Order: sequence, then structure tokens, then C-alpha cells
Amino acid sequence: EEMIVTVSKQSAHIDHEYECDGQPCTQRRLLLKALDFTRSIEFTDVSTIPFVGNVYIDSTQHAEMQYGCPLAGAQVCLKDHIHHTSLGCAITDSVGYYAIPAAVGLSVYAQVSFNNHTFDRLTGDYLRPKTGSVDSVDSSGAAVQYDYFLIEEDAEQQQPTDFLDRSFSTATLQMAGGKCNRTLGSSTARFTYSTCASTWSKDVVFTDWETIVDMPAHNFEVEIVDVSHPSVEIGDMVPKYLTAVRTRVQSADMTSQTAIVRWEFHPEPVLELDVARAGVNDCDTIVLAREVETDLTVTVVENFWGGQQDCTWIEGNITILNQLGESTR
Repeated sequence: EEMIVTVSKQSAHIDHEYECDGQPCTQRRLLLKALDFTRSIEFTDVSTIPFVGNVYIDSTQHAEMQYGCPLAGAQVCLKDHIHHTSLGCAITDSVGYYAIPAAVGLSVYAQVSFNNHTFDRLTGDYLRPKTGSVDSVDSSGAAVQYDYFLIEEDAEQQQPTDFLDRSFSTATLQMAGGKCNRTLGSSTARFTYSTCASTWSKDVVFTDWETIVDMPAHNFEVEIVDVSHPSVEIGDMVPKYLTAVRTRVQSADMTSQTAIVRWEFHPEPVLELDVARAGVNDCDTIVLAREVETDLTVTVVENFWGGQQDCTWIEGNITILNQLGESTR
């Protein structure tokens, strides 16, 4: 007599999946004989449950995102707690989310990697509680520390496992008056990050031409939003100038090294011309003698306010034309 055996199971919102001899199946045929109780069939439960979570950036916490700005592009890998083999990896998306299928019944742990950064697992009421922890050393003497989790089939809702990137670097900000690095006043630079640009920013105010600031080790946009002087009214001249030369908003990429962000403001230069052995007529027009070598000295100066010294380090080209439009070249 032939019997068809069908298997199925549902755990909350998860429909279990099965294999027979390595192939997907939900039923098998069995030939039965009278008084024969030795026949058996096997189904292997290969159901997976998504191991999910988010990765955030430390020191960017704010009202809309209590754990910080999401980190996109981080790799999260799931490993078997017993054999330490990889069970799969995922890359976080624009909201820092990842999902990796894990087989029911396994004990697993997650590892996050992004430019050799350091990550801590977050804890909280809505987050997945750990099953246990390992604090040991491997065969080479290197520390081995991680929390592991049992993948349970009857969990009504798999709680997330979230991580926080705690790596920091430095950004050197330079708001310079010309090549001579004159101090223009009090400068305000604003940092923003792409995954939370509309909800988070950090302002850095500095009164010298240069400052160094500690920041999370990521790629930020930084913009000069204001430059003011306590005794001289300069309005929004400097930000407008930087907008015109397309340097007002720049990238400060600290993902793997320190960053230097430099803005230069150049006022309209003042030119002075000194001509040796030249006559001057009533209109202060310089008259050069024919067929006589004449020395011309051109001085270009940038004048700054608030008692700052003038700057004579100015890059550019000077062309001298006569009244006929002829160049010296």
C-alpha cells in the first residue's frame, strides 16, 4: 500500500521550508507492508528567519534619530557560533538597514566592517537580547569577544540587532584671508551627513583662521555659513564670495584618514605701478622714452580689516598694454 506523507508548519508569520535528499519538497511517498514498522522517511527543515538590524553613527544622535544618523555601505556578516563559518553577509542601505537569512536553531553572531572602524552592539527594550557571550583568545592570542543569539522559530517577531560606529577622526578647518592666512573674524562651519541631511547638523565656531575638530570618521559635507567681525561690519561678503568661486560647500572625508578643508577669501587686489626714469605730464600719464630700457615695478596687495596685515602673496598674471593696445610680450 502506498502512503503520501505531507509536512507543513507555520510559526507566527513564517512558513517553514523543507528539503528531501537536498531538494525542496513538502511531501514523500512511502510503500507500506503489513506488520513492517521499519520504514521511515525524513524531511529536513531548512527554514530561515531574517536576522535584521540597523547600523548608526555615534555623536550624531538627535530628536528624530535617537541612535544617530544611519550608516550606509557597512558590511554585516553572520557567523555560526560553533564552527565560526560565514552564513552570509549584507550591505546596509541608505537607512542603515540590513537583513541576513539565518537557519532556525542555529546560534549566530554578527560582525560589522567598514574601513576598519570599531562597532558596539546597542542594547534596549526593543532590541534582540543576547543568548550568551564569548570573551576569550584565539590560537594566535588575539582577543575574541562577541555576543551570540539563538535563532528561534517561534518568535512572533524577530527583534533587530543594531550597532553603533564609535570611530573618530579629526578635521582641520581653515578659513583663510588670502594665501597669507589672515584671520577674517569669527567663522561658523556647518557639518551635515547624507543619510540625515534634513534632520541633523553640527556647527563649529572658530575665531582663528584655523581650527581642529574631532568628528565621527565619516564623509561629511561642511559649509561656511557665516563669517563676522566684532568691530567691522562685513555682512555676508565672505560666504557670497565662496559661493561665487564654488568652494563654499566642501567634502570632509574622514572615513580612513584625517581631513583638511580650506576656504580662501580674496578681496579685490590693489595694484601699484612704479616706473623708473619716466616723465609725468599734467594728467599723471606715464610717458616712456623710446628705445630706452625702462624698469616697471608692479606691486599687488590684498587689504584686510580688523588690524590684519596686508598680503602680498597673490597668484595671477599681469599684462601691461600701451594706449595702442600693444602688450609688452
